[in-house]
Amino acid sequence: ASNLAALRYLVYSYESDFWKSSLYNGWLQMIRSVNPPQSRQSLPAFMQTAAWWQEKMNTQLASWAELRHDNLLYAKQSYTGGVGCSFPESYVEPFPQFYADLKNFANIAVDYFGLMGETSVRSYYITMTGIADTLQRIAQKTLTHTSLSDGEKYFLKNMLVLPDHVCGAPYTGWYTKLYYTGEIGLNAYDALVADVHTAPTDETGNPVGWVLHVGTGDVEMAIVNAETPEGQPTAFIGPVYKYHELVTTNFQRLSDEEWKTMYALSQPPRPSFVNLYLANKSGESVGEVISLLTGVHQVAADQQPTSFVLEQNFPNPFNSSTIISMTIPPSLAHSMVSVKIYNVTGQLLSNLLEREVPSGTFAIRWDGTTDANISAASGVYFYHVSVGIHKKIGKMLLLR
Repeated sequence: ASNLAALRYLVYSYESDFWKSSLYNGWLQMIRSVNPPQSRQSLPAFMQTAAWWQEKMNTQLASWAELRHDNLLYAKQSYTGGVGCSFPESYVEPFPQFYADLKNFANIAVDYFGLMGETSVRSYYITMTGIADTLQRIAQKTLTHTSLSDGEKYFLKNMLVLPDHVCGAPYTGWYTKLYYTGEIGLNAYDALVADVHTAPTDETGNPVGWVLHVGTGDVEMAIVNAETPEGQPTAFIGPVYKYHELVTTNFQRLSDEEWKTMYALSQPPRPSFVNLYLANKSGESVGEVISLLTGVHQVAADQQPTSFVLEQNFPNPFNSSTIISMTIPPSLAHSMVSVKIYNVTGQLLSNLLEREVPSGTFAIRWDGTTDANISAASGVYFYHVSVGIHKKIGKMLLLR
């Protein structure tokens, strides 16, 4: 609408001499004269309808088509440029030592896999060596505000797509060659999990079997405002890692398959320190903000969590076992937590958890058996979770 208004302003700014300067302009002025007037009350009834003026627009366009046909050699047509890929600027995070270490790592791998006779893997690390060497030089120049060479600028422009290749996948630039799986590595992510620490008891000696898991998933989009080597302020966009933490109870250790199932249904929680740089689609903070550099906690009054978060169990429906996860905010730390399983008649089948729990994210597995070690039949079951005075209920389906 703004472009149309600007065009109208330009057209209506022409003086009468312009419209008389040629037959072409006179023709345009003639068909402009049947534009709908501002006031139409004095016109016949049929000329006060929208349908009539849209018919006049049809007349104008048909007349204009005849005019353009007879003047194709005198009035140039408008032209839309073709779609192509262009990355005029790419930014290298200025960590020259990191790229130097990456180059050393790749050189060691080249020698190691060369001795093993793994030619394809060795070739991959040879490529990585060259890329890391160039990135180190660019990073160093970024820190010293030194202009890049033409070759280095050309290298950055080829990050995702080579100049002679069309837009979109498969990506052909050097960035994709940092993935051993090649182009597939850009379109897929490896959601994986590892159990890294076990606490048999809590601080008072009660058996809990807490297992700390760390995991990864898809990537997030980072927007960074920085200057090009020439000093031009530019907004750069790129992918960054996504890190997760989760604690299970009763010595339960998650497999990659269970983690991927959780990820597909509801992404596992993140540590609170990432909220300092994360934002939702509206640009708002996603939760409690903690700055590790200053130790300052910034929690808006309307963001202070007063209840816990209970996720849908996964998988659901399930056959052999399912996992129930919840997040306990700092305001409810060390509250009494209970997780109980009931059937549709309200009968208590299993008391999975009954103890004080600190803040954090926890996962409890139910293997479909009762406290009497009897396998539950196929059907609908409910998990009742209470944290202090707060209670929530979830529904799940067991299929034998």
